[in-house]
Amino acid sequence: DDLKNRQSIFFQQQLDLALELKLNVVIHQRDSWADTLTTLKPYSGRLQAVFHCFSGTSAQAQELFSLGHSISLTGIVTFKNARELHSCVQQIPTGSFFLETDCPYLAPEPHRGKRCEPAYTRQIAEKVAALRNQSIEEISRETSLAAEQFFRLPPR
Repeated sequence: DDLKNRQSIFFQQQLDLALELKLNVVIHQRDSWADTLTTLKPYSGRLQAVFHCFSGTSAQAQELFSLGHSISLTGIVTFKNARELHSCVQQIPTGSFFLETDCPYLAPEPHRGKRCEPAYTRQIAEKVAALRNQSIEEISRETSLAAEQFFRLPPR
């Protein structure tokens, strides 16, 4: 419990620093949904977060979107047993998600179990496009724009 309290304090300090520096944050939440949101909620509207490596439910994604945050999808979305995530992807609004590989982990099908590479983002995009009945070009354009805006990258 002492470790959990220290983690919460350090997380809060990182959020305070991001706020001070006017930066968005990338959050990798694992087995701590309620605690993460309890700490993050007071910052909503003052900073934006993207939940890296998101594999949660539609309800969790909607909760994040309602607070002004985003999610990022990895090779997990290509796994056959990720039915809950597939359902989530079909419902999430355009502009609220990005694609990533989490290299060297979570390689998409058909590379599952091997070292993940940035080039595999295409397989993730193809799966997301199929789930959303969109073209890979649309998904690529939408997710690139969402990431560019979140990270405040200059227009291409």
